Amino acid sequence: CFDTRVFGNYGTPHYDTPEASGSLAMSGSTSEASVQQAFSQEPPFHLCVVTKQGMGLRISAENFTDTSTKNGRRCIRLSKGDEVIGGFRTNGHERLILTTEKARALIFPIDEVKYLSSAGKGVSLIQLDEKDSLFASGIASSLTEGITLIDDKGNETKLAPENTKVSKRNTKGSK
Repeated sequence: CFDTRVFGNYGTPHYDTPEASGSLAMSGSTSEASVQQAFSQEPPFHLCVVTKQGMGLRISAENFTDTSTKNGRRCIRLSKGDEVIGGFRTNGHERLILTTEKARALIFPIDEVKYLSSAGKGVSLIQLDEKDSLFASGIASSLTEGITLIDDKGNETKLAPENTKVSKRNTKGSK
């Protein structure tokens, strides 16, 4: 489904501390955050995959660190006519930015995208009109990060959380 040119050479996540690996250290009082992380099934870093028909999921990057099979490794089950348009390394705290062919944009927290333990169809990220499709996606880890779109006339538009309303997943987005 992907090769290292898309995601970079991140390899298997390295865990420096017991807290980072999801285990629970019981020395003195334990914070609520470390308890939540200990029982979470999400690894600290994973992949977010976005398709042209507006579907997406988050999946463990560890599934893709081993030598690939002859046919590659499947990360998402695509519907007929669909294709992957974006894949991102994420820690689950960024915002996902989506844009459509009909000039709609949607930004929402990436943790609203369902985390799956293996390949699946994913969830609807944006409500698309019948003849609309996604053409660009990106992630932002700060209010100023985003994606820049250039129209046919050379005009640039930056989509970032600082200048575009942050909404919820599976809405139409804004013009």
